[in-house]
Amino acid sequence: MVEIIRKGTLPLPAEVADELREPAIAAQSIKLREPRPDGFPLLFTAGLELIEPAVGYLHEHAVRSAHTSDTLNTYLELLYDWFDAQEQSAVDWRTADAADLIAYRNRMLREPSAHTRRPYSVRTINHRVRGGVTLL
Repeated sequence: MVEIIRKGTLPLPAEVADELREPAIAAQSIKLREPRPDGFPLLFTAGLELIEPAVGYLHEHAVRSAHTSDTLNTYLELLYDWFDAQEQSAVDWRTADAADLIAYRNRMLREPSAHTRRPYSVRTINHRVRGGVTLL
């Protein structure tokens, strides 16, 4: 299952294992022009691999375009659902294509929402499919 982990502050060098101390010291000196704020959502695969295109997309909308936190959470939910569906279907997100997007759409047309137990509305399906298209 895809994981959402909220960005926190970097640990102090004294708080990490000895073998990580040098990178922890180096990390504190890195200056970012547009740092992601604490609590910024990061998406990881079940194997804890960062899903960089999703994080970049969220960064673009949150930091650069200054969207509200509600809008960011909407985008986060769309991306989470897309990547989680690909993972559940054993599709590597890096190789997902139009056929995978159609299968994703068809699943929502056939099956009710796991959250509400009701059929997905056409609006919700279209919204989620557009989210998947942005990452193909």
